[in-house]
Amino acid sequence: MGVSALRHGRRPVTLKELEVVYRRDGVAFERVAGAIVGDEKFGCDAVHDAFVQALRHRDRFRLDTPVEASVWRFVIGEARKRRARSVRGTQPRAGSATDRANARRDTPGPATRARAGTAMEALDPPETRTLDKLVPLGPQPTHWESVIDAATANRKRWRWLVRAVAVAGVAVAAGASAAALAWSFGGGAHGTVLQRAAATLGDGPVLHFVIRSGWGGALIDLKTGSRKHLYATEEFWYERGGRIHEVSRFAGVAQGDATYSADRRSSLNRKLGSLVTRYRQALRDGSALVLERDVVEGHQVYWIRVDSEMLPDARNRLHNWAHDVAVSKETFEPVAVREMRDGKPGPNGNSIVLKAESVPKGKGNFARMQRDSSGLPVKIAWTGFLTPSEAGAVLGRPALWAGHSVAGLDLARIWKDERGEGYNRKSGRWAKTYTGVTFFYGTLDDNGDPASSRNTSGAATPMPFVQVSESRTLDSLFQRVVTNYSPPAGSILVFDARIAVMQKDGLYLALDASSEGVLLAAARTLERVPSSKTPPSSGSPSIRGPSV
Repeated sequence: MGVSALRHGRRPVTLKELEVVYRRDGVAFERVAGAIVGDEKFGCDAVHDAFVQALRHRDRFRLDTPVEASVWRFVIGEARKRRARSVRGTQPRAGSATDRANARRDTPGPATRARAGTAMEALDPPETRTLDKLVPLGPQPTHWESVIDAATANRKRWRWLVRAVAVAGVAVAAGASAAALAWSFGGGAHGTVLQRAAATLGDGPVLHFVIRSGWGGALIDLKTGSRKHLYATEEFWYERGGRIHEVSRFAGVAQGDATYSADRRSSLNRKLGSLVTRYRQALRDGSALVLERDVVEGHQVYWIRVDSEMLPDARNRLHNWAHDVAVSKETFEPVAVREMRDGKPGPNGNSIVLKAESVPKGKGNFARMQRDSSGLPVKIAWTGFLTPSEAGAVLGRPALWAGHSVAGLDLARIWKDERGEGYNRKSGRWAKTYTGVTFFYGTLDDNGDPASSRNTSGAATPMPFVQVSESRTLDSLFQRVVTNYSPPAGSILVFDARIAVMQKDGLYLALDASSEGVLLAAARTLERVPSSKTPPSSGSPSIRGPSV
C-alpha cells in the first residue's frame, strides 16, 4: 500500500486479522448469507467468495471502520449476487465452496455448527469427562486454506499475496497453524483449551454461576478512613430447556430474585447471558474461539469468544457485538466475562466469575424467595416540623444528630417519617407500618422544603445539604440502594459518594448529602440528642415552619 491509500483513509489488513474474523464469525456470516440467498449451501459459497475478495483487496480497508464491518459488506454483496443469479435461474459454479460445505458436514467432529445460544438439548455429551482423561487432538478442520488458495489462484497477478502468505507463516500443510490462537492453542497432553474449559464445568444438566457485579459501595472505617469495596453478586441457576433463576445479593444478603425463560433478553444482561446459557454449548459444538492471552484479577487467562452478532444501535447503525469469557491458564475455570463492541470493551468492564459448576438434576435452586414489598401498595411520607426532643419521642428513644450545625450547614428541619406496605382497602389499614425521623441540614425554601439553585442553563441543582434518616427497624422501605443490610458499627457504606447507610447506638441510619465530604463529616459527628433539660447553646439556630 502506498502513500495514496493512506492519504485517502485506507489501511492494509493483515492475513491474521482476516483469519481471526473468518474463524470467529464464520457461522454468523453463513447464516446471514444463507438467509439472503435462500439456500444454506449457496450461502456458504457467498461467504467463501467474500473472503477471497477481502484477501485480494486487503489494502483497501477503511481506517475508520472495524475489519469485521468491512467484511460484512463483502459477504452481503456476494450473497446478493447469488440471490440475483437464483432469480435468473443461473446456478452457481460447481466444485466451489458448496462441495466443501458438504464435505465439512461429512467430516467427523461436532454434530452441529449452530452458533452459541441454540438449544442445549441437541448437544451430544463429549467422549471425555475429566481433565485427566482428555486426549490430544490435532488441528481443528478449517477451510481458511481454501480461501487463500482461491485468492492466490492467479499467481502472476497475486504474487505479492503469495509472498505475504509465506512471510506470515500461514502454511497449507496440516498442523502448521496448531500453535496459533485461532487453533485453540493446539492439543497437548490434556486436550485443547476449549476441551479443558468444557471439562471444568462437568456434565450435570443444571448450570450454576455466581458472578460479581460491577455495582457496589465503599466500606469506610470512620476512625481510620480506610476503604474496602463491597460488590453485589448475581447467582444464576439454569437447566437446559428450562428457566433461569436469578438471585441478587449484597454482602451475602438477598436483595431480590426472579425467574424467566432463557430467551428473554430483556430480563438477562447480554454479557451474563452469554456465560449462563451459551458458554458450555459453544465450547462443545466448536463455535467458541480462543482469542488471546491476558491477565485478569492477577490470573493468567485465555479470552474465549462465545458469540458475535451484528446489531443496530439507537441510530440504526450496525455494530459488531461480542461476548467473551476469560478462563484461567492453570485451571481453565471461568474467571471473567466481558462485552465487546466493534472490538472495544464495553463501558461496564469485566464481571468476575466467582463460581461455575454443573450439578445433577433436582439439585438446582429454582424456588422463588418469599414475596417482599415489591408489587404491593406502599407509602412513604415525611411530615411535620419536630424539635429534637420530639424526634426522640417518635423513635421511642433518644435520637442521634450532628449538632445544631455540621460542615457549615445549620439544622433546618426535622421530619417524621411514615412508611407502610400492604394496604387493605376494606379495612383502610396498612398491613405493616414503620416510623422514623430525618434531620435536615441546609437551606429551605419558603415552603419548608430543601432549596435548589438554578444554574446557567436553568436546571435546578440542590444546594449543599446533608440529611440523616433514622429508624429502629431495617425494613425494605427505609434505605436506598440496598435493603436488609447495614454495615458493622463504626463503619459506613457509601454509594456514589452521596448516599450511605450505617448503624450506631441501636439505630439504623441512611444518609444523603451533596458531597462525600459533608456526608462523612455528619457521620463522624453523630451523637445522642442532649436531654431537654440541657439548655441549648447560645446562638443556635431555631427550627421554623414554612413562612406564610
